[in-house]
Amino acid sequence: MSETLQPVSKQISRGEARRRAMLDATWEILATKGFAAVTLNDVISRSGGSRTTLYEAFGGKDGLIASVLTEKCQEFSEILQTSLGSDIPPREALLNFTIIMTEKCLDDEIYPHHELLAA
Repeated sequence: MSETLQPVSKQISRGEARRRAMLDATWEILATKGFAAVTLNDVISRSGGSRTTLYEAFGGKDGLIASVLTEKCQEFSEILQTSLGSDIPPREALLNFTIIMTEKCLDDEIYPHHELLAA
Protein backbone atom coordinates (compact mmCIF):
# COMPACT_ATOMS: atom_id res chain seq x y z
CA MET A 1 0.00 0.00 0.00
CA SER A 2 2.82 2.45 0.75
CA GLU A 3 4.16 1.79 -2.75
CA THR A 4 1.10 3.46 -4.27
CA LEU A 5 1.18 6.44 -1.88
CA GLN A 6 4.87 7.22 -2.31
CA PRO A 7 4.75 8.16 -6.02
CA VAL A 8 1.78 10.48 -5.36
CA SER A 9 3.67 12.42 -2.68
CA LYS A 10 6.72 12.63 -4.96
CA GLN A 11 4.53 14.10 -7.69
CA ILE A 12 3.08 16.64 -5.28
CA SER A 13 6.49 17.77 -4.06
CA ARG A 14 7.82 17.88 -7.62
CA GLY A 15 4.83 19.98 -8.66
CA GLU A 16 5.34 22.30 -5.71
CA ALA A 17 9.03 22.58 -6.59
CA ARG A 18 8.14 23.57 -10.15
CA ARG A 19 5.56 26.05 -8.92
CA ARG A 20 8.13 27.54 -6.54
CA ALA A 21 10.72 27.73 -9.33
CA MET A 22 8.23 29.59 -11.52
CA LEU A 23 7.46 32.08 -8.76
CA ASP A 24 11.17 32.65 -8.12
CA ALA A 25 11.91 33.05 -11.83
CA THR A 26 9.07 35.55 -12.21
CA TRP A 27 10.30 37.62 -9.25
CA GLU A 28 13.83 37.59 -10.67
CA ILE A 29 12.59 38.81 -14.06
CA LEU A 30 10.45 41.49 -12.42
CA ALA A 31 13.45 42.66 -10.40
CA THR A 32 15.81 42.84 -13.34
CA LYS A 33 13.62 43.73 -16.31
CA GLY A 34 10.29 45.03 -15.01
CA PHE A 35 6.68 44.03 -15.46
CA ALA A 36 6.41 44.53 -19.21
CA ALA A 37 9.41 42.29 -19.86
CA VAL A 38 7.99 39.23 -18.09
CA THR A 39 7.25 36.60 -20.71
CA LEU A 40 6.02 33.10 -20.14
CA ASN A 41 8.86 31.78 -22.28
CA ASP A 42 11.43 33.45 -19.98
CA VAL A 43 9.73 32.10 -16.87
CA ILE A 44 9.56 28.60 -18.34
CA SER A 45 13.18 28.59 -19.49
CA ARG A 46 14.46 29.91 -16.13
CA SER A 47 12.32 27.59 -14.03
CA GLY A 48 12.61 24.43 -16.08
CA GLY A 49 8.85 24.02 -16.04
CA SER A 50 6.35 23.73 -18.83
CA ARG A 51 3.64 25.96 -20.24
CA THR A 52 1.06 23.37 -19.19
CA THR A 53 2.28 23.44 -15.58
CA LEU A 54 2.30 27.23 -15.58
CA TYR A 55 -1.29 27.45 -16.86
CA GLU A 56 -2.48 24.74 -14.46
CA ALA A 57 -0.86 26.40 -11.46
CA PHE A 58 -1.48 30.08 -12.24
CA GLY A 59 -3.88 30.39 -15.19
CA GLY A 60 -1.40 32.49 -17.20
CA LYS A 61 0.83 35.54 -16.88
CA ASP A 62 -1.62 37.65 -14.87
CA GLY A 63 -2.21 34.89 -12.33
CA LEU A 64 1.50 34.20 -12.07
CA ILE A 65 2.38 37.83 -11.40
CA ALA A 66 -0.54 38.20 -9.00
CA SER A 67 0.71 35.15 -7.08
CA VAL A 68 4.23 36.56 -6.85
CA LEU A 69 3.08 39.97 -5.68
CA THR A 70 0.60 38.45 -3.21
CA GLU A 71 3.35 36.27 -1.76
CA LYS A 72 5.74 39.22 -1.41
CA CYS A 73 3.05 41.36 0.22
CA GLN A 74 2.26 38.55 2.67
CA GLU A 75 5.94 38.21 3.58
CA PHE A 76 6.14 41.95 4.15
CA SER A 77 2.93 41.95 6.20
CA GLU A 78 4.17 39.11 8.41
CA ILE A 79 7.33 41.04 9.23
CA LEU A 80 5.32 44.12 10.13
CA GLN A 81 2.77 42.14 12.15
CA THR A 82 5.60 40.64 14.19
CA SER A 83 6.88 44.11 15.04
CA LEU A 84 3.42 45.19 16.19
CA GLY A 85 2.43 41.95 17.92
CA SER A 86 4.97 42.07 20.71
CA ASP A 87 4.32 43.20 24.26
CA ILE A 88 6.36 46.36 23.94
CA PRO A 89 4.88 49.82 24.51
CA PRO A 90 2.91 51.23 21.55
CA ARG A 91 5.41 54.02 20.88
CA GLU A 92 8.30 51.55 20.64
CA ALA A 93 6.21 49.17 18.51
CA LEU A 94 5.36 52.02 16.13
CA LEU A 95 9.01 53.04 15.93
CA ASN A 96 10.02 49.43 15.15
CA PHE A 97 7.26 49.26 12.55
CA THR A 98 8.51 52.47 10.91
CA ILE A 99 12.12 51.30 10.86
CA ILE A 100 11.23 47.92 9.35
CA MET A 101 8.92 49.50 6.77
CA THR A 102 11.57 52.03 5.75
CA GLU A 103 14.26 49.35 5.45
CA LYS A 104 11.98 47.14 3.38
CA CYS A 105 10.94 49.97 1.06
CA LEU A 106 14.58 50.82 0.39
CA ASP A 107 15.66 47.18 0.01
CA ASP A 108 17.47 46.52 -3.28
CA GLU A 109 15.00 43.73 -4.05
CA ILE A 110 11.92 45.91 -3.59
CA TYR A 111 13.10 49.35 -4.76
CA PRO A 112 12.94 48.61 -8.51
CA HIS A 113 9.25 47.71 -8.07
CA HIS A 114 8.06 50.95 -6.53
CA GLU A 115 6.44 52.06 -9.79
CA LEU A 116 4.77 48.66 -10.20
CA LEU A 117 3.47 48.59 -6.64
CA ALA A 118 2.25 52.19 -6.77
CA ALA A 119 0.22 51.62 -9.95
